Amino acid sequence: AARERELGPRMVDVVKAGPTGQFITIESCRPKQWDTLLTIAYMDKMYELESVSEQAPPRRFVYRLRLIPPNKLIRGIHQYEPAETLTP
Repeated sequence: AARERELGPRMVDVVKAGPTGQFITIESCRPKQWDTLLTIAYMDKMYELESVSEQAPPRRFVYRLRLIPPNKLIRGIHQYEPAETLTP
């Protein structure tokens, strides 16, 4: 409960597309259990985690994802929805 209060109120993630369409950035109020082996599916495209950083609240956690190469082996997949952070 203390960690939940520390992170602040839950809100929908903000997804921003990169200028070339090869990347997206997700700003979230909660940390995600994503690693480089996980493929993230969003809007009928497949992405892989490129980097994680932090910024000022309320959406402290910033995830940069890039499109996976066509020949990439998919080991695990997560169907991402920006509203998934609303439920604990």
